[in-house]
Amino acid sequence: MNKKYIIVNKGKAGGGKTPSLMKVFDILSSKYPYTILDDRHGKDLKAIVTIGDCKVGIETQGDPKPYFVTADSMADFRREGCRIVVAACHTSGDTWDAIYEMETKYGYLLIEALHYRTYDIKLSDASYDMINTHYAEGVVAIIEDMVSGKI
Repeated sequence: MNKKYIIVNKGKAGGGKTPSLMKVFDILSSKYPYTILDDRHGKDLKAIVTIGDCKVGIETQGDPKPYFVTADSMADFRREGCRIVVAACHTSGDTWDAIYEMETKYGYLLIEALHYRTYDIKLSDASYDMINTHYAEGVVAIIEDMVSGKI
């Protein structure tokens, strides 16, 4: 796999980006070795999962304060040789700029994979968890296809 990819879950603050990307990490970490670089009190994390010889960086914090967290994470993932990065970010501003720079400056192919969400309907925690699981399974399938060369 020679290509580099960044899969982005982009959305407004408080929109559910973190839980959906935590599910991606949960699925990947149950199948592959991983290293947690920064565990932010169990709510957010920065980690690297290794699938064969491919490193996958994951940054779940999409609404970071201070905003340099996202830029620092992207630099860490590049330094660690991550060929795939999965990250959350705002729709604009510093977090989006740090993500967009991965494409424009560092040659990563940017893929927006927005999580499923509801606006007018309140769901039970179990239903919300199931929706996030379905989202995460799709993202994991994309990652595994990237690693295998199908994508």
